[in-house]
Amino acid sequence: MRKVYIVGAVIAVISFQFFVFSVLRGGIPFVEEWRVVSKGFYQGGMVVKRSFLNVCTYFASKRMLLEENQRLKMEVGILENENSLLRERIQKLEAAVEAQEIEKEVPFEIVPAQVIGSSPEEWLGILVIDVGEKQGIRKGLPVVTYQGLVGRVEKVYRSYAVVRTILSSSFTAGVLVQRTRDIGMVVGSGDGLCSVEYILRGAGVQKGDLVVTSGISEGMPRGIVVGKVEEVVEKPGQLFKEIILRPSCDFDFLSRVFVVVGEKG
Repeated sequence: MRKVYIVGAVIAVISFQFFVFSVLRGGIPFVEEWRVVSKGFYQGGMVVKRSFLNVCTYFASKRMLLEENQRLKMEVGILENENSLLRERIQKLEAAVEAQEIEKEVPFEIVPAQVIGSSPEEWLGILVIDVGEKQGIRKGLPVVTYQGLVGRVEKVYRSYAVVRTILSSSFTAGVLVQRTRDIGMVVGSGDGLCSVEYILRGAGVQKGDLVVTSGISEGMPRGIVVGKVEEVVEKPGQLFKEIILRPSCDFDFLSRVFVVVGEKG
């Protein structure tokens, strides 16, 4: 109803303008004396007309701006998705190139993978990677980075796999102290460090000694770096030393890993 009133008012103003315009041009002789008075009405009508046109232009421009804004938002969303897909492809290519470089240095065949998740219960103890049965991944295969051992594949699915890391309290693997050749078992402590068990009290293990995999654990090749001895504790009456190990792998910034699928040849 309000729109009807507005349209009626506009028509009345325009009609009145035609009448006033005729008066000003002298088209109606018997109202010549109205020229002075009607001039003010004419000017007022022009002001109303211009105001109405400005309002119409404003709303039309606002609508166009809103439509343009929606269109630009849609285009930005499409570009962001395309950029995200491109970044993922680039990362996969970088991982493949890095895997080729690592294969030149180590005697293992490896499959590159991205870390795509972790367990809420064991934030650093359980990782999920984006390769699985389709890429030839099997349960028990070791997972590494260029720094050293990350853990072991625990569960395998079609397109992803679950990895238990050396930080988990459920992880164990045979290890070797490289300098002294003492053999023990690395066990995750669940707090960011590991311990090496079954090293005899008389062994000459010292802080800073490098610890590598011994090869006695099934599916775990020999010579993969595990970490360095952080602390050696000897308690009276104990048969074995207590050895604290700091992993070589930096789990705080772990995003790209490699699954060792076998030895070359």
